[in-house]
Amino acid sequence: MTEPFPDELTDAPSVVVERFDRSLHDISHFSCGEPSLDAYIHRMLERDELDRTAVAYVLVRRTDAAPVRRVLGYFTLSSYSFSKRQARRRDRDRYLGAYDPVPAILIGRLALDTNYQGRGLGVELLVAALNEALAVSQQLGATAVVVHALHEHAATFYQHHGFTRFRDMLNHLYVPLETFVQGLRA
Repeated sequence: MTEPFPDELTDAPSVVVERFDRSLHDISHFSCGEPSLDAYIHRMLERDELDRTAVAYVLVRRTDAAPVRRVLGYFTLSSYSFSKRQARRRDRDRYLGAYDPVPAILIGRLALDTNYQGRGLGVELLVAALNEALAVSQQLGATAVVVHALHEHAATFYQHHGFTRFRDMLNHLYVPLETFVQGLRA
């Protein structure tokens, strides 16, 4: 597929993350190269939003003309919980609170269009997802963010950015929100 935009999009200040709205965001050309993530945004996202099982955010270019902006990437958030014994011992008492199961927020999907991969925008999406999760935790109460990586390559990406693998499911990873907050202060 030919890139419809000039190749000037090379860093995060050129983009913004917005709450998904079908009337404002064009998903018709989105393709991340992962069939399940492509199918999700094209066929299941709106259903999940209507059912209130997921909330979607999209990455768009700041300079795209309104009223419709092309989606470059997306992520979804949902409520979640997990057994405290799945976490590493170092995190259980220090960061995950007193409750078992641990209240958490799930980044259910995170994907970036193939035309924009390799430019650091995946990290921009992840940081935006963590910031949204932090904001939600002020209203809902959650101590961690969880991801279910589709494969080892994705798990390594999350691990590189501070996530820890569950003890019993290696493609499921978590990061205590307090760890993310400490990173913001540093």
